[in-house]
Amino acid sequence: MNAQYDRHLTIFTINSSISGWDEVFKNSIVTAAILDRLVYHSKIFKITEKSYRLQDYQEKLQK
Repeated sequence: MNAQYDRHLTIFTINSSISGWDEVFKNSIVTAAILDRLVYHSKIFKITEKSYRLQDYQEKLQK
């Protein structure tokens, strides 16, 4: 990430809210540092629709 920082476009996709990242990293200070680096100069898009993969998976389960 250091080589990419402020030089190239980087896209992250996550399926959990940013507010829940404390549970992932188990350390609020580390979590804050990671998020600070990730969201600086960022645009965040929240997509509330079901993903195509999830829709396909659910359709396959129903068959």
